[in-house]
Amino acid sequence: MSKKNLTGNEILHKSSRELDLELNKFAKIQTSISERTGEIIQISARRFRRTRGTNLGRKGISVFIIAEALDHSTTQSAKIYTENTADTVIYIDEAVGKKLSTFARAFKGQIITDLSEGELGDDPTARVPNSDTETVGACGTTNFCVKGYESCYLCEKFRPLLDAPHEKFLNSLYKEKKLRLSKTNSEQYASTKDSLILAVEWVVSECQRMKEINIDGTKY
Repeated sequence: MSKKNLTGNEILHKSSRELDLELNKFAKIQTSISERTGEIIQISARRFRRTRGTNLGRKGISVFIIAEALDHSTTQSAKIYTENTADTVIYIDEAVGKKLSTFARAFKGQIITDLSEGELGDDPTARVPNSDTETVGACGTTNFCVKGYESCYLCEKFRPLLDAPHEKFLNSLYKEKKLRLSKTNSEQYASTKDSLILAVEWVVSECQRMKEINIDGTKY
């Protein structure tokens, strides 16, 4: 059979030179735009290889399987795809989290400056304590709830206190995510509380904004 007529799986039997020529032809005619640069993506075999390794790493695939998929004789070179993923996810989250929270508005409640401003006033049963028994806000309903204070940040009935230690809770969430990621190397598992993180990010940012306004002599 002529090599020109190879189809389907038979193309895998082409020589490296022939595959390289095919890739070069495709690189010249493809018009995919990079989201990062806004220009046409520069296609190469190395790029495909790195993308393959990166995607496997993001899915939590072990370094041994990645090395085999990339035809590496050892796991040394493949480690970059797992270690880099684990190291950069938390960094990126913390870098953009504050900006994203402004748009996401994951928190649906309302910030108060004093517990008396809540729907239940000074009722001590309305107070919401954190894991260190510090009051972080008030509950705006008398409905029975056993979900714990973390879920409050995702509830529209929660009234976080302006001066409560919300940032301490936020830092603990990032620490927990980093620990999950380091133990499992699975972004999917480590990201289970991302909605909560965005909600707390918004509360922290909004509290900071309100405090800055107050410093300028303007009422909340």
